[in-house]
Amino acid sequence: MTHRAPPVPPLAVDALRRTVAGSTAYPADPAYGPLLVDHARTCTCAPAVVVVPSTEAAVGAAVDVARAHGLVVCGPAPHAEPSMLVLTHALDRVEVDAHARVATAGPGATWAAVTAAAALSGLVAVPSSDPTATVAEAVAAGTAEPHGARVVRADGYAHLVTSPASAPDDIGAWVVTALLLPLHPSARPAHLTERTTS
Repeated sequence: MTHRAPPVPPLAVDALRRTVAGSTAYPADPAYGPLLVDHARTCTCAPAVVVVPSTEAAVGAAVDVARAHGLVVCGPAPHAEPSMLVLTHALDRVEVDAHARVATAGPGATWAAVTAAAALSGLVAVPSSDPTATVAEAVAAGTAEPHGARVVRADGYAHLVTSPASAPDDIGAWVVTALLLPLHPSARPAHLTERTTS
């Protein structure tokens, strides 16, 4: 039987509406069911609210609301307290540091987007078998190995984690907002990658 958490307190509903950029869905909303189906591996319980932030700052704001109003950021186990599922598929920004040869990509960015951004700096990412797969999907499938990640912790702040040794103690409360992906020099100069033979 699916465990359903208690409803979100009205003050928390108001705080989410005022402070979180993105969308929210509650059990009575039409979007709620499809979001759970699409992200079944993220949370097997039935959260009291699903939050889809549009920025890293919005993830922090959602976690702040959860902390202030006694909501548990949802994991795989059922909760007696009202729970919040934070989904990050809308975080699809890609930034490339050409000097460091690193792409910082949101979990929702496609591998094709990472490849295109890297190519502008004459760099390439490790090829993925499916360019339409998101960065989160590629990492979960083992076809991409990030150097690190940006995570929002229970304090509502984003932290850079580059190795297990630097991981904070509250790993259960992490929300990954970006992954750091290694890049390599392209075999062809950047200005030639799009040149075609007439």
